[in-house]
Amino acid sequence: RRPPRSTLSSSSAASDVYKRQVHGSLDKVSAYAVKSQMGKIITKPNKPNQDAYFIIKNPIDIENGYLFGVMDGHGLFGKEVSSLVKTRLPANLFSSSSHNVTEVRQSFLLNPDFRASLIKSGYEKTNEELSRSPFDISYSGTTSVTVFTHESLLLCANVGDSRAIIASTHNEDPLQWHVQQITTDHKPELLHEYQRILMHNGRVEALRGKSWCEVDASGRAMGPRRVWMKSKNCPGLAMSRALGDAVASKLGVISVPDIFEIRVNEGHKVLVIASDGIWGVLSNEEVMRVAGSFYRAKDAEKACKALVQRATAVWNKLGENIDDITAVSYTHLTLPTKRIV
Repeated sequence: RRPPRSTLSSSSAASDVYKRQVHGSLDKVSAYAVKSQMGKIITKPNKPNQDAYFIIKNPIDIENGYLFGVMDGHGLFGKEVSSLVKTRLPANLFSSSSHNVTEVRQSFLLNPDFRASLIKSGYEKTNEELSRSPFDISYSGTTSVTVFTHESLLLCANVGDSRAIIASTHNEDPLQWHVQQITTDHKPELLHEYQRILMHNGRVEALRGKSWCEVDASGRAMGPRRVWMKSKNCPGLAMSRALGDAVASKLGVISVPDIFEIRVNEGHKVLVIASDGIWGVLSNEEVMRVAGSFYRAKDAEKACKALVQRATAVWNKLGENIDDITAVSYTHLTLPTKRIV
């Protein structure tokens, strides 16, 4: 099977930025950019950037199609996990053992059930490849949020707590953006996630007795809820879905993505995809106030830089450590009139 054609795929630089201006009347994406910045942990001065991303134009030759992805690795081999997912997931998303490339391309655009099945299969294949990788994924894994866009179709899949939002406005006033969160953060305290973890003999609660865990006046832990074994304080994963994380997968943490499909219209202007380094300190509305201020200039590069700078400033105020930060932003031209389905 021929893999998608990659415009950009990276995770190695401590801080990098990429931008692209797009021209063409049938291409609704007018500009896109990404910026990724390595975080900081005082006790680990040589920590790698465990975030990864990809931007692919015309995957499997879908003209004027785009595939965006952001991964946020965690654990000892988080960088290796997110790098493998960055490399393999795009190809797996469009891979079918029973269809050739032409059939996949046609069915993907025309059949919602087919594309949902293909995406879930792609995540499953990638997770299986992680289990056969040379590095230990017992306590290492990654989030993954991917967005495919073509004409009026916007298709999003996510595992974990990386997030995608889209904003609309009809008067291009940056103070009047309507923000829609596309994805759901997979946190273990969500009822359906919590119930699944309990059914797999897992335990969900915040960690106590650590200096970085906030405690209220009654001594109750206030930090993030985590997934544990019933009788042991491991693995302590602060999300209910992830790729990798072999130990947590036995406790109800799954790699099955949620899939969201929306039809964009002339009011939709800006989309932002980012890792938890952004969402952990900035609200959806604040992110769009920052990114939306660059919409008229179609300057996705400055939008990404400003988001990373703003998030870094907040992290610095909160303490000595800074999470890895990755943000992808793109803006729209007017949409073509042809509908897909």
